[in-house]
This record gives sequence, structure tokens and C-alpha cells, in this order.
Amino acid sequence: SLVVERAAQTLESCRLALADDPFADEAVRLQMRAFVSLGRRTEARRRFDAYAEFLRRELDAEPDTETVALARQLLSEA
Repeated sequence: SLVVERAAQTLESCRLALADDPFADEAVRLQMRAFVSLGRRTEARRRFDAYAEFLRRELDAEPDTETVALARQLLSEA
């Protein structure tokens, strides 16, 4: 379907963007949205958790408020 195709394209584009800039919050948010649109909430949660751990390890920082808010919103929806 078109939704699946677009989500797959988004995931690949984000993967490339993050390879270039691993601190790209917007790419992480787009990945999370794409996973949720595919019904893959567990992967969206894993993506957020991995990014949060990466930021803690590399910068001793947390994800920005927009990314945290999106994670809460997407992952709390049924």
C-alpha cells in the first residue's frame, strides 16, 4: 500500500540522515512516526529508547522536549 511504501521510504531516508548526523532529532521523530504508521509500536519505542541512551552516553543529555512529547503521544495511543 501507499502508506507502507511511504513509511519504508521515510525509514530509509532517516537512516541515511542519521548516518550523516546521529544527533538529528527530527529524523528520529520521523522514524518513530513511520514505525507507528506501520503498526510497529515496539520498534518506535525501541528507537526512542536507543536514541535516549545514545544521547546520554555521548552528550550526557536527554532527547529534546519535542521528541519526548512525541514518544509519549505516539506510544500512549491505542
